Amino acid sequence: MLFLKPFKIRKHTSLRDTNKKKLIEQVIRDFAISSEDADIIFRDKVATEIKIHTNDRRDVMCYLFDEVPYVFVYEEQLYPTVFLLSSVSSSNIPVRYVGDTLIERIYNGSGALPWSAIAPDSLVSNSKTPQVFSLGAYSDLNSDIQVSKPLVVCVSDSNSKDCSVLHFAKDKLFELCPPHLLQSFKIGEKSKSSSTNPDQFQENSEQNEEGEVDDNKEELSCDDLLMYCFLYALCRLSESDLPLLVNVFYAKHMKSECPKGANLDIRKTSFKKVNVFLEKMNDEGFITIETIPKDIVRISSFNKRHPKLMELFAHFTDFDKLLIDAEDQNNPTAKIQQPVSVKVGNFYFGPPTFEEQRIITSKIAPLLTSAGYRVGQGIAQSELCRIARSYVDTNNLSCSEDRNLITVDKMLMRVSDAHLFREALGSTLSDPKFQITFSDLIKSLTKGLKVAYKATYPPESGLSPLCLTSNTLPKIKLYEATQNGKHVTRIGGLTNFGIDMKAFSRHIQTKLACSANLIEDPRSGNEMVVQAQGNHCIALSKLLTGK
Repeated sequence: MLFLKPFKIRKHTSLRDTNKKKLIEQVIRDFAISSEDADIIFRDKVATEIKIHTNDRRDVMCYLFDEVPYVFVYEEQLYPTVFLLSSVSSSNIPVRYVGDTLIERIYNGSGALPWSAIAPDSLVSNSKTPQVFSLGAYSDLNSDIQVSKPLVVCVSDSNSKDCSVLHFAKDKLFELCPPHLLQSFKIGEKSKSSSTNPDQFQENSEQNEEGEVDDNKEELSCDDLLMYCFLYALCRLSESDLPLLVNVFYAKHMKSECPKGANLDIRKTSFKKVNVFLEKMNDEGFITIETIPKDIVRISSFNKRHPKLMELFAHFTDFDKLLIDAEDQNNPTAKIQQPVSVKVGNFYFGPPTFEEQRIITSKIAPLLTSAGYRVGQGIAQSELCRIARSYVDTNNLSCSEDRNLITVDKMLMRVSDAHLFREALGSTLSDPKFQITFSDLIKSLTKGLKVAYKATYPPESGLSPLCLTSNTLPKIKLYEATQNGKHVTRIGGLTNFGIDMKAFSRHIQTKLACSANLIEDPRSGNEMVVQAQGNHCIALSKLLTGK
């Protein structure tokens, strides 16, 4: 197994168009895929070449298209990944279907498989070159054979009694695929087989159905579903994930544990907000949450051995497989035991965008209620101007002689500053009439409002926007330092913007081909920062700004 354990990326470069064209032609030729399939898979995608140094000190060249690994070169031989095999309609790579138990053995780290386990007679040839084939899973339900797409890439030698697993779904190479693209490949999902050849299928052993959600189970209520996802996410959480922002925990951990066919929406529960629910879990001792400056709430610790959690196993019996003891946290196979449909590690989707806003007060809230805004929410000044102009036009308050002058009605009288009013023509003591310019109206509405900044994350991240209530936008600290005689670059203040430090550290390792980790920095009051080996200030600033 080449990619069972974490590896280092020694090089990360973009392919030139000529080299990209040669690579695609080689893929078409070596794997006998159609030009139509190749056009769909590779057209208009950015090709990247990375050099991987594996845990057992082997060098592998891997080629990614839009961050998805499709092929790799090992010992001067080109091999497909499960992503390529899942995307083509046909190829010259044979596929054998085996029971789920054998696939699970591979996921758990079994790198050598006996010939008898996969009935390789049809694969054996007199060729002295390695024979490449793939494995998929199948199940026989009610006389209908359900098969998956290829999950494992193997290589065999006619002189050997075993075959070797090179790559499989859920290994570390598989984890390079951005999570939001993973569902499009439908890896692990089974569909009705079009084959009627019984020799293509091995005898299916007893299936391990633990961890799968029974479609016939009674649908959970919104609150039960929320608790269900919380407990699943808590079981999968490790100490290295902490500290963890609550919005990241909800979007990346809880929502990814939602059963198939269900939709987790915190607004449909009795809690309405993530913070309210997690505060209750904090009070019950499941987790510990803390509020750091800038009003950012994060999880600082958790308790997987909480007595109440153990009691709930009676209702969620498939938790037994997911419960990870503290001593097993560093077991490299622990994370491999997750279904393919579950999230794949932490992933950095790019920097957030920022918009300056004003916090709505009770004084101006009546004017904004019809637009769906409430007290305490943020609103951009451009949106405030649009709502104010819409209100004026809807109620015909603009002066016919000067459109910039607005007649003050009861609503505007309530939300505006009376010192900015002008007495209108025809005004009397018994019937006073006032006017205000549109610019003065906006000035009045925004007067005294607290400044905030709305951080909006890339849509594929699933993260909710974060409101930074500060008069000035926080800053990220990016500086060079020396550690043990070596130059390093440190990045602090990422949590101020809701950026997951662990995900960003992993992103650096891939993009900059350097080692990166989290450390406590004395220069930042022993705050956790990301440290990258080498001088990367310019490259990191581009990654953080997207420019």
